[in-house]
Order: sequence, then C-alpha cells, then structure tokens
Amino acid sequence: MVFSSCRQYGQALLKDDFSALDTGLFSAPVGPHTEYHYLPEAGIKGNWAVSSFASGGNWGTAWQIKTTDNGKLMCQTIVNKNRSTHPMIVAGDSLWRNYKVTVRFRPENDKQYSGVAFRYKNDRCFYFLGIKDSLVYISMFNHAHEQNSLDEKILSKRPFSYEKGSELTA
Repeated sequence: MVFSSCRQYGQALLKDDFSALDTGLFSAPVGPHTEYHYLPEAGIKGNWAVSSFASGGNWGTAWQIKTTDNGKLMCQTIVNKNRSTHPMIVAGDSLWRNYKVTVRFRPENDKQYSGVAFRYKNDRCFYFLGIKDSLVYISMFNHAHEQNSLDEKILSKRPFSYEKGSELTA
C-alpha cells in the first residue's frame, strides 16, 4: 500500500511513500502490554501508528515495511480470522475536514477486507472503501450491540473483478 496524498483547500496535509521508515517489522509483538504501559517499539513511527490488533499468534508481526524495485511498501502480512478486530494503522488528524485521499494498494486476494478507512473516529467507528468477495464497496462501521463484533452498514457496492497482483487506486 502506498498512501499518496490528502488535500484540503489545495494544500497537501499528508503525503507518505514509507521511504522514511526502516525496513522490517512495523508493528511490535508486545501483546496487550500497551493497554497500560508505553512501549517505544509500539509507538508512532513516521506518520503512522498501529491502532488495532489482537494478542497471540502473528498479530505482533502483522505490519511490515518491505523494499521493492519501486520503493518501500507497508504490508499487512496476516490472514485475519477474527471478526471482532482487524489489523489497522492510522495517520492524520481527527480535526481534518473536507479532505480527499488517494491510496494505492495491492491485495493478495479479495477474500479479506483490503482498502482504506477514512473519517476514522476509533477502531470500531469509521468508513471504509475497499474490496472483498468480488465487490468494491463503501461501508460504515460502528460499535455493535453484541460483544466481539462490528456493525457494518454497506452504503454502496458494485461487482468487481479482482486480478491477482494488480495494483488498485482508490
């Protein structure tokens, strides 16, 4: 994924190609310790912070910076089977309004959510533009009435033909 720009009133608020970040693990295998303690390895790196994860398994290694012929990429590297949480990184400012975001990403497949969250309030309240199961869609996620689940309301959807290895721009 390459986060390319965010504009408000003609001014770039954030542009990041991940070139300033070190190659290797971006997220840290620290488990739930950050719930009560500050750990530098789990802190903000560049413009980004890991905001959502689960403990156990490979969650601590979910986000990695990799180098390719075209530069550095932020890679989400686990298959998420957990319906109550999701690997998520965030950047920006909650005070931004009326902005435009352009993001390029290359999903491994369309069996999991792949895309960009925006109008982010927290890890359980945000909008999402992406692909999954041969659909491109916009959804609104909110807290659910049941524990360990999210309430997703699909606002718009269209059939989408995914080709493995193709780069998508949203």
